[in-house]
Formats: sequence, C-alpha cells, structure tokens
Amino acid sequence: MIRVLSAPMAVASAAWVRIGLSSRTLSTEYAHIEMPCSARIGSSIAIRDSTSGCSIAARSRRSASMSLRIPIDRSYAQIDHKHMPTNELHAYDRLATQVDLVALDAQAVRTSIDLVSHLTHADLAAPTPCGEWTLRELLSHMIAQHNGFASAAEGGTDPRAWAQRPLSDHPIEEYRASAERLMAAFAAENILEKRFALPEINPAATLTAAIGICAHFIDYVVHSWDVAKTLGRPVEFEAELLKVGVTVAQTVPSGAARLSPDAAFGPEVTWSGGSDLDHIVALLGRSPHWPDEG
Repeated sequence: MIRVLSAPMAVASAAWVRIGLSSRTLSTEYAHIEMPCSARIGSSIAIRDSTSGCSIAARSRRSASMSLRIPIDRSYAQIDHKHMPTNELHAYDRLATQVDLVALDAQAVRTSIDLVSHLTHADLAAPTPCGEWTLRELLSHMIAQHNGFASAAEGGTDPRAWAQRPLSDHPIEEYRASAERLMAAFAAENILEKRFALPEINPAATLTAAIGICAHFIDYVVHSWDVAKTLGRPVEFEAELLKVGVTVAQTVPSGAARLSPDAAFGPEVTWSGGSDLDHIVALLGRSPHWPDEG
C-alpha cells in the first residue's frame, strides 16, 4: 500500500490539485495515484489500487501550497511537505463572497467542452503544453478531476472517485459527460454551504466548497488553454473571469519550490504585456508562446 501525499494547490494541472509520490511514502488505506501535469516530470511508475484493482499510472511531481497573499506557516510544511495548513485556504471563502465562483467555473468548463469537441483521434497523440503529457493523457486527467470534484460536491468520500483511467473509444462524449456531471453538482442549491472531501488536498478533513471550486476553476482555465494550444485553436474568456484567474494564479507559491525534482509547475515564466490569460499561464510555468517557446 502507498500513502499518496498531496498538495493543496498544485494548479493546473500543473494544477492546484494533484497527487504525487514523496520519499516519505507510508502505508494507508488506499493507493490513489494520478499523473500530474508538470513542466518537468520525473520517472513514470504504475501501481495497482488494491481496493479497485485498477492499474493507475503516475509520474512524480511537486507539492505546493496556496494562500491569498497571506503568510504561509512553513513549520507546518516541514511536518508534511505535501500539506499546507488548511486555515490558509479559507481565504477562498472570502473570495466566494465577492464573485460567483460557480458561474465562473462553469464558463471555464463550457469553454473546455467546446474545445474538446474539435479534436480527432489523431490529435490524442499530440504533445501538450502540460509537461510531457499527450492530449490523451491530459484528457484522462481532466475527466478524472471532473468526476472527483463532482463526487465531492455530491457528498462522496471515496478516494477512488478520483482515479484516472484510460480514455474510452469516444473521448469527446466521455469528456462532455464528466463535465456536465461536474457543473450539475456545483450548481446544487446552497453548494457554498457544503463541505467537500478532497483527498488530494487534505485526506484527513473536509474543506469548504469555495476551496474546492476555486481549485477546479483555475485548473480548467489553464487546461482549456492547454487544449486550445494543442489543437491550434483560439480560446477566449470574459474579462471578469480572467481577472479572478490572475488573482487565484498569483496564490500559487513560486521560488525554490518550483525547482524541486517533483515540482508540479516549472518556475514562473518571464511575462511582459500580452493578455490576462497569458499572465495566468506564465505564472504557472507555461510559455504563452508555446510551442515556439516551450
């Protein structure tokens, strides 16, 4: 059995919410592994989930923390490098009182549905801006995250809901179904009053819906850009969405954490001018000019 140590915000896929392996792996009740999206991905591995029997591929990645421009408790991080203090995350509850997080997340998800609808089977082998992932691997990850967050919003607690599995023979339909399930779950009445079981962020506690929705939101802004770049298609978001996206992306820690061999994001890319979307992806280690500058 493997204990998977997770990070509160490894975005994007490079995402905020990712699972990775640490040298401090220990036994636990389940082994739930998912391939991270990283600018620098370590060696690939595969293990079998003893509970579900599924073989799940994984690549190493870094831990990350998140805060809304408030100090990070480094002493806590030293106890478990993959978990940052959850009280830091509650700043996202305040953000939920200022903007409609559910509506913004739905905009990002609908954009991703539209982009994915244009792919062909030949496109699935194409490289993406998301580290060494092909589009097939990226879509598999995106579907798994939709299903995991939907399960959490529906009150689910089984970590196997987050398992990443191979794509079916109908990837567009499979992706749409997972995205629609997610949007329906987030649109539930009084969703922001709920608490989510998010094992990739903190397996020991439930977290507020605002934390989960923020994590999912920034993930799918960036993944929509990943898919658009891979397919050579334009992608546009409303100005309000991008302003919130910049704010959220700025919470992802930079500095030495980005240089770790298992980092989920490479170092922030130097950015000057351009759009807010360029700013977001640059903050998260992607070149806005990919693939010309990757």
